[in-house]
Amino acid sequence: MKIYIINPDNNKPVTIEDWRKDENPTRAQLLAIETEDGHLLCMSKSYLPGEHTFEEAQKACAAFKPLESITFRSPSRKECIDIYDARFQGLDEAIKLTGGDYAKRGRYHWTGDRDTDPNYAYYAWYSYGYGVLGNGFMYNSYLALPVALLK
Repeated sequence: MKIYIINPDNNKPVTIEDWRKDENPTRAQLLAIETEDGHLLCMSKSYLPGEHTFEEAQKACAAFKPLESITFRSPSRKECIDIYDARFQGLDEAIKLTGGDYAKRGRYHWTGDRDTDPNYAYYAWYSYGYGVLGNGFMYNSYLALPVALLK
């Protein structure tokens, strides 16, 4: 798994080692994880401001527009696991280098997945900063973490 920082000057992925040479590494807004199939899972270095219900989080992520040509959304449960795994392969280092706040202790954020069990129609999945997935009432307030899958 490779971790990149998206250069805001040209929107190209840069390795952590190369991004260290930037005069102001905190100006980067986006990080990327290379997936098993060769795509880049692009994510904000920080949660969006405020806490949101499930529906509000979906709208907030869709409204996140650091790159006009890319539509962002909440991560799937699988993507949350990939993000968790990437934390131990350089993602935490990239977050720290860019001044991001993802994965701080005790932070919950919504996924884009509702619970499919009919007995839990008002539930959706969230991720806890340490890779734990749970489901909660959609009117609960958690954070929003925008992601996009780039080809």
